[in-house]
Amino acid sequence: MRWRFPILSAYAAGLAYDATRGRALGIVMGGVLFGILLSRTVAGLIAAVGGWRTVYVVAAVLMAAVALAIPSLVSGEKPALGTPYGTQVLSVLTQFRRYPILRTRCFLGACAMGTFTAF
Repeated sequence: MRWRFPILSAYAAGLAYDATRGRALGIVMGGVLFGILLSRTVAGLIAAVGGWRTVYVVAAVLMAAVALAIPSLVSGEKPALGTPYGTQVLSVLTQFRRYPILRTRCFLGACAMGTFTAF
C-alpha cells in the first residue's frame, strides 16, 4: 500500500485549488501517518485475539473491499496534461537539475526518512 501514497498526494494536489493545495497535501500526509500508526495498533490487537495469520486475513479482506470501492469513489476525469507518461517521468530529472531548492528539499526528505527509519 505504501506505493499508493504518491498517487493519492498527486491526485489531491491536482484536485485542490492553488491557494489550498498545501492544506490538501497536509491533510493527505497527516492521514497517511495516522493510518500507519493506527494500523500497527489495530494489527497488534487483532494478533493478540486471533494470532498473526488473522492479521493477514483481515488485511486481505479489507484490501479487497477498498479495491472494489475506489473506482466508484474516484472520478474518471481525464488528466488535462497531454504529455506522455515517459516524458513526464523524465521531466522530473530536468527539474531536479534545474532547481537547487528541489535538490535541497530532496536531501532533507531523505534525511527525515532515514531518521524515521532509524527510530
